[in-house]
Amino acid sequence: MGVPTCLSSDMDAFILKYPFTNEAKRGVDRAGIRLDDLAKPENKDLVIKAMDFLEDLVNRGERARAPLLSDPINAVLVHFLAMAMAAHLNSRLWRRIADAESKLFSRNLAKEDAACISYVAREFGIRIEPSGRVVGGQIARLFEFGVNVWDYLKAMPRNDPYWALGSRPLIRGYVLVNRLDLVRLVEETVERRVIDLINSFNKERELFVKIMEPVKDRLSNLQERLSIKYEPVNVKVTTRYPPCIESIMKEMRSGGNPSHMARFAYAAFMVNALTDYDGLEIDDAVERIINDFKTVADFNEKITRYQVEHISGLKGGRNKYLPPSCQEMNTLGLCPTNLGCGTRNPLQYYAKSRLTIKNTKEEKQGS
Repeated sequence: MGVPTCLSSDMDAFILKYPFTNEAKRGVDRAGIRLDDLAKPENKDLVIKAMDFLEDLVNRGERARAPLLSDPINAVLVHFLAMAMAAHLNSRLWRRIADAESKLFSRNLAKEDAACISYVAREFGIRIEPSGRVVGGQIARLFEFGVNVWDYLKAMPRNDPYWALGSRPLIRGYVLVNRLDLVRLVEETVERRVIDLINSFNKERELFVKIMEPVKDRLSNLQERLSIKYEPVNVKVTTRYPPCIESIMKEMRSGGNPSHMARFAYAAFMVNALTDYDGLEIDDAVERIINDFKTVADFNEKITRYQVEHISGLKGGRNKYLPPSCQEMNTLGLCPTNLGCGTRNPLQYYAKSRLTIKNTKEEKQGS
């Protein structure tokens, strides 16, 4: 098989789009970069970009954006460093991260021609043939590729009748598929490769301790936020927002003068709720929170903006602060239910209330 145009015309662009291919690995090998090199001060920006990218993968899932880098080798390193960081997170999140990476990969691949898609599929060990080499006549014109049946079975999405072997043309040991189906098979294979990669990094976490020094606090903060978000709890949902936040919100809207800790709790809660749960961009969330504070008696936009941007991680150490725990809120006199919600952090309440509201809407639509 010849080299496809997508590779021969611009090797750098190919590696930027497809960081988990053998071509990308060979590019890093040719650059002669060692693990120790990544801990050097001159590579600190790469480590920070990898942390930024990991947070985007976690928060936005399949809507995550590729790192904005023009150097293909640096881009590959950012992807791999992000996966090394992912190994420090709860393993329940690995599939979400791998799925987001594979979706980035397949969105690019879906735009390529048949020769490029075939080449990339083979790079991931999927044996394919043009449909015309497998079968002739009208059937060959209905499908573009034949995928080796064993490779198809390994790569196909599970628990989806569309991919059931019994519903597919199987001829001479090849399953016939169209172009987008082949892209999806590659996507599934990329997802599994990324999970394997994270798992391998997990077994060698001590090798990356020094490299991750510039972002260790952010990584710890992300782990804490995620443990709050995904920890199962028995929540008594009575309002959309937790009662403590509802109480602060009511005081703000009535032109009151909430305490410093009440303002911090509100801003920290809302920045996490709006970005991690509601999907807002961080800049939009900051503007929304500043607007909420405009009804406070002593509102000063300059001071409020500085404080909210600091809490959101846009200023200072780039850590997005968490709201105080329920125990801390109660100690501060900010918990109107005296720990009656059954959570350890207000964000857990919000996660459950969003799910309750969603289920209620679906039930009403179904009735």
